[in-house]
Amino acid sequence: MRPTWIIAFSMLGSVGALSGAGILLAFPKLHERFKTPLLAYAIGALPGAVFLGLLPEAIKEGRAEWIFIVMLCGVMAFFALEKMRSPKENGFPARAAARPGAASITCGSHQLASYWARSSSP
Repeated sequence: MRPTWIIAFSMLGSVGALSGAGILLAFPKLHERFKTPLLAYAIGALPGAVFLGLLPEAIKEGRAEWIFIVMLCGVMAFFALEKMRSPKENGFPARAAARPGAASITCGSHQLASYWARSSSP
């Protein structure tokens, strides 16, 4: 592919991204509605780039056993960090306490699950 096409499509993508960001900043309700899905998409794109693009190149140049061990340790570390995060950041205790008949399962300071008892009265 010629470099002019690469530059042209890069510029088109940049203009599209900036205009999309401008629209989200101009309309606060739209921003609040799409903030979580767009953030999840951006966070998912990073591991996708690693696993689909960089990991095969690293395996070709290095020892595959060590690369997979480091990759597994990284995934486990992110999982552990997510589990150690305070459940109060997610708002679970506030929601559980606000509902009558609410109960939660906790392990130390971490909430494992919430459930709400259904009352038989209307």
